Amino acid sequence: MPIKIMFLKAYRKMQSDIEEARSKVKTLSSENKSILSELETFDDRVEERVDERIAGMNISRQRFEDTAADRGDLIDLYTERIFAQACCFAQKNIREQMRRGLFILLIDQRNMDPQNFSDFHESQKEYLENERFQSIKGVPHIFSPSAAEALEWMGEKEIRLDENGEIIAYEERDGAILVDLRGVMIRTRQMIEGVRTHKTDASIDQLLRGGARHNAAVYASSLKEVLTSVVVSEETNCATQFNNGRIVQLYNPYKDRFYTRDEYYNRALCEQTSEAQELA
Repeated sequence: MPIKIMFLKAYRKMQSDIEEARSKVKTLSSENKSILSELETFDDRVEERVDERIAGMNISRQRFEDTAADRGDLIDLYTERIFAQACCFAQKNIREQMRRGLFILLIDQRNMDPQNFSDFHESQKEYLENERFQSIKGVPHIFSPSAAEALEWMGEKEIRLDENGEIIAYEERDGAILVDLRGVMIRTRQMIEGVRTHKTDASIDQLLRGGARHNAAVYASSLKEVLTSVVVSEETNCATQFNNGRIVQLYNPYKDRFYTRDEYYNRALCEQTSEAQELA
């Protein structure tokens, strides 16, 4: 076959491919415009619904946005306070040479699913229902001395007695303390249901160290009703904060230093208490 004919066929094939590509681009462009138009329509509808809900609350849009911002600031304040309390708890462990764990959750009760929580022991008596917590002065708010008392109680051992009243064992007061958006502790010794499922969820951090309490804490932080999750390790005294199934920060009381999530995965910070002391 002459070279000119071969070249002409190749040229025509190339032109055909170009035209086909142009046609596909036009089709995609048209589809994208349609999708963008649908998204804009959807956004407009969402804004309309939001405005309707705000109007039903008898407040202005600006007031609503200010209220939402205030709520965010309040959550940040409570989160910082809870983590600070956990760090102080860890520091006291070192000063008094104690091994105590702690687990605290800040929750939004309005979104709370009862199936996610249960009492750690059947028929357990709720410590916060004690009479001294029922008065205004005794409310276990996270900025009150009563809250510190509740944290100390959670760190103590539960004494088990036999039928003759003799001590037969000391047990940890396991489970989480629940704090609501008023900043008030409302429950103690709460078990988190469904903890095992987090090991198959790629969106939840897989921890390098830590036992059942840490696994419960990281999983709990992924629940819609949980705004932050804080845990103190009984083995290492390190405090860790989780949000949305991910590590936010860690505190090593031996060095009095905070670490980021990246630093946690780059270094084994909290292996054993003796090793943590060597970091100091």
